[in-house]
Amino acid sequence: MKILFVGCGSIGKKHIRNLSKFKGIKILACRVRGKDRKFEKKYQVKVYKNLKAALREKPNAVFVTNPTSMHVQIALKAAKAGAHLFIEKPISHKLSGIKNLENIVKKKRLKVFVGYNMRFLWGLRKLREIIKSGKIGKVLYINAVAGQYLPDWRPNQDYRKSYSAKKKMGGGVILDLSHEIDYVRWLVGEAKEVFARTDKISNLQIDTEDVADISLKFKNGTIGNIHLDYLQRTPQRYCEIFGTKGSAFWDLYYRCVCFFDSARNRWYSYTAPQNDMEKTYEEEMKHFLNVLRGKEKSSITLEDGKKVLEIVLAAKKGRIVKLK
Repeated sequence: MKILFVGCGSIGKKHIRNLSKFKGIKILACRVRGKDRKFEKKYQVKVYKNLKAALREKPNAVFVTNPTSMHVQIALKAAKAGAHLFIEKPISHKLSGIKNLENIVKKKRLKVFVGYNMRFLWGLRKLREIIKSGKIGKVLYINAVAGQYLPDWRPNQDYRKSYSAKKKMGGGVILDLSHEIDYVRWLVGEAKEVFARTDKISNLQIDTEDVADISLKFKNGTIGNIHLDYLQRTPQRYCEIFGTKGSAFWDLYYRCVCFFDSARNRWYSYTAPQNDMEKTYEEEMKHFLNVLRGKEKSSITLEDGKKVLEIVLAAKKGRIVKLK
């Protein structure tokens, strides 16, 4: 099996390292800027300087791991060449081109997976299991929080040069931390209304929003709130849910999942495995390979990616937006 990577930044390299653990795979890469011969030699990556030449190798799948603003452009070329797709999240910074991509994928019967790896977190899966079991009753309210000081996020990279800092590259806290939008949909269902307050309130040298509070009304009546920021010197990532029969809570950094059962008047708690986040990249890679081999269906589809993007774009309008 041949797999091509377009974009070999930090996330591209992470995926290559995980993919190299599986046998029978030839790794190709297209990179137009920079080089890392030591990395390429270690993982036996064959490098091409342009996409056209790389696609002549007829890869079975293409990993789209370049900046967000270029995702759809590359995905279209790969799909036209008949390659299945792994599109790193978010799928784009705008809806332009996505309908065309959907049509090509459907016509050529291609498989698409979108890299919202947090769905593979043990903690979030446990939280979803609790919700689906009915132990906390009907979900009335969900609150998701994610925040970290941007310069500390990728300590080996100048944050001012990252895509996170640049609007034209698809940066900004809403797109960057759209994991929360995806997993909230996954936990409680589809949203029907969106309103958000977003701003740039810090002295960070970026031209994007650095804080966002997104309010959601779901089709099933649930109310939700998502807080995202580039500001917190102590990182936070957690989710709390209130239901008719109890409540539930997950925290990434404290590695805990707990829920309160009002019928029994007691709390139940669970501890997530060590390195839960790192394991998600291995699990999503295993899943994507199984999708390619026809053993599993994609759990995070192009449609999922589009719905997250629709919420992102609605949030940026600064008014109540009704979703279709």
